[in-house]
Order: sequence, then C-alpha cells, then structure tokens
Amino acid sequence: MSNLIEVDNVHYSINENNLIRGISFELKKNEICHIQGVNGSGKTSLLKIILGIVEPTKGVVHRKENLNIQFHGHKLPFKGFLTLLQNLKLILSEDELIDAQKVLEELDLHEKLNLRFSNLSFGQQKKSFFASKLVIKNTQVFVLDEPFVGLDDSTTKFFQEKLQKRVNDGAAIIITSHIPISMPAKTINI
Repeated sequence: MSNLIEVDNVHYSINENNLIRGISFELKKNEICHIQGVNGSGKTSLLKIILGIVEPTKGVVHRKENLNIQFHGHKLPFKGFLTLLQNLKLILSEDELIDAQKVLEELDLHEKLNLRFSNLSFGQQKKSFFASKLVIKNTQVFVLDEPFVGLDDSTTKFFQEKLQKRVNDGAAIIITSHIPISMPAKTINI
C-alpha cells in the first residue's frame, strides 16, 4: 500500500443520526489533510474512526502496516502531580527529551521544567504537550484534533512552522481546526 491511510466511503451514525456521510480520501507522505466542519459535524468521530478507536457504520479505513501515529486530542494526558520534566521523561527517549527542551526554550518554558504540571497555565500545558509530540522521531502521521485552541497567534504560527518542517521531512498530518492554518493542505469538508 503506497498510501499511509485510505478512508473509503466512511459513514457513521449515532442513534440513527447520520453524522458522517460518504467521506473518502487518501493520505500520503508529505501531505496535510485539513478536516473542516461546524461543531458537532463529526470531525472528532472521524479521527476516532481513522485511529481505529471507533468502527464506521459503513465503509473502511486502511492504514499502512506498522504505521506510527501520534494523536493530539482535547485532553492532555500528562499527570498533574508530576513535574513537566518528569512527564516528558515518561514518554520521550533521551534524544527526544533534549529536542523537547530546545523547543520549550524557544517557547520560554524551559524554566517551567521543574514545576508541577498542574501549576502551569492551560496555555503552558498545551504548549508543553504539543512540543513533546512534535519531537517523537519515528512519527509517520500526526493526527491533531483542534491543536491550536487556547494558543495565541504567535504560538500557533510557531507550531505550524514546526509541523510543516516535519511534513517536509516525510511525515503526514490529519488535522481538524476551526482556526485557519497556513500550511498547504487538502481540505475535507464534513
């Protein structure tokens, strides 16, 4: 399979309410797919189907075998009682930790490494978690559900530039965002 992900005629219903109707697209290396739709249109449900968490009512999703996917959703899984550094050490290799610290320094968060995660502002928490996802080296596909909510314009621009670099280096992205993105992407409206 040359595509990383193939979504073929996916439908999804909840309580006989047709939420997603006949969505099809392919995702290749170096591509960005921007899923757009109003609140409640099924964007997050579609991501869950793509990730294999939820089964579609009809249609199928094919993922390349052994595909390494990083998901960034609404809820941040870092533990509040641990420091930011302790949380990062749980999920990153030594090399990735060094890269994450460089990104945090660019975001003026390097001085927050020894603070409890719960003591950081929402924006600082979101920036820290997003930074940790970006540096995981073997990621082939980033699946991002409204990643820029709660971030200011300059931080959004910063992360879009980092994401574009990862795409240029061979990764692919599926993103939902009602905040405009500056990255070249094919758009899927649901």
